[in-house]
Amino acid sequence: MDVALSEGAFYATPSELAQKHADFLLKLPEDSRRRSYEVTASFNLDALESEATRLVGKECSVQVVAIHLLIARLNRSRGNADVGISNELLEHRVASEAATLKYVRRTTDIPVPEVYAVESRSDNPVGARYILQERIIGQPLAKFYDSMTDVQLERVVLQVADYEAQLLCCHFPMIGSLIEDTSAAAIRMDRMGHPRILDYARPENSGPWPSSHEFLKAYVRAELELLEGAPETWQRERAKNHTLHGDSDGAPLEYMISWYRLLQKGIYQWTPAYPRDDEPSQDAPFVLRHIDLSVTNIMVAFDDPTRVVGIIDWEGACVVPLWSTVLGNGFLGSLPRDHKLHKLRRDIHISREPAVWAAIREGSTVRSLFYLVAFHYSIRRSPKDLNAMFMESYQYWPKSDADAFQELVDFIQSTNDHIIK
Repeated sequence: MDVALSEGAFYATPSELAQKHADFLLKLPEDSRRRSYEVTASFNLDALESEATRLVGKECSVQVVAIHLLIARLNRSRGNADVGISNELLEHRVASEAATLKYVRRTTDIPVPEVYAVESRSDNPVGARYILQERIIGQPLAKFYDSMTDVQLERVVLQVADYEAQLLCCHFPMIGSLIEDTSAAAIRMDRMGHPRILDYARPENSGPWPSSHEFLKAYVRAELELLEGAPETWQRERAKNHTLHGDSDGAPLEYMISWYRLLQKGIYQWTPAYPRDDEPSQDAPFVLRHIDLSVTNIMVAFDDPTRVVGIIDWEGACVVPLWSTVLGNGFLGSLPRDHKLHKLRRDIHISREPAVWAAIREGSTVRSLFYLVAFHYSIRRSPKDLNAMFMESYQYWPKSDADAFQELVDFIQSTNDHIIK
């Protein structure tokens, strides 16, 4: 939840902003409106005002919605989405977002908010974890995106694709998240934080990892930890996803355990030729990724919606293998795949980081395995669909890769006619 702190509004008075917020709340369903009030009431906003005033050296006041100099990202779940997540993970999430913002601001030209203060623990006078940061003066690109001409969109692509390319040029020795080492005043690598790693992974299974191979092993271990170590949780989560998998006879727990055990065995036996497991190289660097670079998080100027003024919401940003970033359509996802702006975006990436081209051409096996292990398909897909996904990818793998998964292929072929559809 974001709360703005001001020493004077730029485009509206406090009373006008308060009215806009009230009008917004009235549009929400009653339950959502009640939760919003409860969350806001739980914060000690007086303490937040005091901290902001101390930082900027001028008296600040709190506005729930505003366009002002300072914004507080108050980290608490409005819909209880954080229930069951450890304090350690929640603290890491806030600290890593702040560290990432500092790193990006220091090492790139990407316009991101300046961080003034971070409090990753909730036992503070405000009563919530928070980041006090610069407020980007702009509007979400989403407000204009659907009505933009190709010429206007091209201007935006030229800027955002360059920012994406700068992240692709930020290379790291391991896969994980960034954290600030306050004792050394430096940013260092740390484990992968929530929400990027599987929710049920044990802390010792959260990195950082020295290779893509170890990264995949961690994900399949996390899926099996859920299936074998918390079957009731798995059943409950699968029931919530009934509309995705459509099972009629209940969740096939034993089948899924057998399936993922064989997938794990194949991953452990597999000797990847790409990316290099023992020596991350220019063919497969580990790069920084904003996990939600959508039109809602791209801020554009009030006087010119084609001028990008900020990239916001870096929660969950992480360091990942280049091969896991290169095939998506990013913020242009709503455009047809053959639209010329996709090519323009990709050409900009390749011009700044030539390794992107190698990552596009190679790495089909590791990408396919990543999609199979990283998205909770044991609770989101039926066995039939999971088998079809695997076999569709498997047919394109080099024989040297495919041989490691022969036992899983045999299992799929021997059971496919008898499992729940």
